[in-house]
Amino acid sequence: MVPLYRKILEDLRARIQDGTYIAGQQVPTESELSRLYGVSRITSKRALEELSREGKVIRIKGKGTFVQRQKEEIVPPSKPVQHEHKNAVALIFPYNVAIGTFSPAVDGASDLLKRHGISTHVYTGLEDVTSVEDLICSLFEDGTSGIIYYPFSEVKSYELMNRLIFNEYPLVTIDKYFSGIPVDYVSSDNRSGGILATEYLIGLGHKNIGFVSDIAIEKASSVRERYLGYCQALKKAGLAYNTNLVKLEIAGQEFRRIYQEEIYRNVLKELVAEGVTAIFAINDFIASYLIRAAIVMGIAIPNQISIIGFDDMAISAHQQIPITTISQDFYHIGSKAAQIIMNKILDPHSEGESVTIPVTLVERDSCCPLHE
Repeated sequence: MVPLYRKILEDLRARIQDGTYIAGQQVPTESELSRLYGVSRITSKRALEELSREGKVIRIKGKGTFVQRQKEEIVPPSKPVQHEHKNAVALIFPYNVAIGTFSPAVDGASDLLKRHGISTHVYTGLEDVTSVEDLICSLFEDGTSGIIYYPFSEVKSYELMNRLIFNEYPLVTIDKYFSGIPVDYVSSDNRSGGILATEYLIGLGHKNIGFVSDIAIEKASSVRERYLGYCQALKKAGLAYNTNLVKLEIAGQEFRRIYQEEIYRNVLKELVAEGVTAIFAINDFIASYLIRAAIVMGIAIPNQISIIGFDDMAISAHQQIPITTISQDFYHIGSKAAQIIMNKILDPHSEGESVTIPVTLVERDSCCPLHE
């Protein structure tokens, strides 16, 4: 017998595929689905959550559930490559870009490449480094023109990256770079972003400022640059560096982020005990989890603790407390990566490029001046 939520899921999926629900359109709410199908709200909620995990819809707190625009071609990583890859560029993201932060980067790359007659194939939802490496090797052997890659980590796949560069294969990484290997890359100006976030909090009167990341600084250049920006801003302001205010690798592996209340409550308890009045979270996911835990603990955000994130995810403006954050121009990142790939395809001997894209501050409700 088919579970009730599965029936709702399949019906909604079919209506998205046949165009009954188009990109950007709101689908029925949990309550509406409950009435239509005669099921509990828990059942209808599960169907919508499954659809969201598939990347068919995006759920925005307080707004509803909306059909997510799909890419021209998204190829599951487990599916054998069965088509000709000449004049095609692969975009590899180890998570679901349809609902992820870097979806605009895919748009930026695809739009530019399409204008020049180059097709794009998006590979997403990969679970581990081995799957990524197998996919990259397959694409290289099958003649794909080039690869734009969002790495799991700069300390993974090091040998493979070097082998591709040795063979002058067109490859561009985004967000992270590989130290010591001349891999072209495009990233946000993470160092300046870290400075901007920290100086903003200092300008609000905060002196005890925490730094929280779910990733170790040695594993990702983007995290390391934001951390160094934080340190630089503290030093410039004459504030002491306190190792007790820095919480790293708190929740396990990147790209498998889930809210773990106990972890975030413990982090907040430790920081509150150190007199922290503001926190720079490594990204908007972590900022939202800290805010969520703070609310449960009865900590007033931002009156007791101000929290700033990084990324400016689509959902950041729609949280219970909208998140002040550092905004990355993801579309520009994708477009520039595509331009570099095109240059490499035309001339494999062309000079390498390392590009940083400026970031901006977006003020919302999660930060305020220090209350003495």
